[in-house]
Amino acid sequence: ADATERMPKFLGKPERVMVDAVSEKWGVPVERIATVGDRLYTDIQVGINAGSKTICVLKNAVLFSNN
Repeated sequence: ADATERMPKFLGKPERVMVDAVSEKWGVPVERIATVGDRLYTDIQVGINAGSKTICVLKNAVLFSNN
């Protein structure tokens, strides 16, 4: 930031910029957008940071047991 005298903008996950861009472009409130992903600390965190719905998709390597 010193060389350009500008603050950087972060576009990667888990920043909410992508959700905000979709909201603005399509005129959909963030609360009506669902963020879908398989990683809690990146994909799902984007939705949490933006205030959107989140849907976690499990990969075939993830198994759950009632035991």
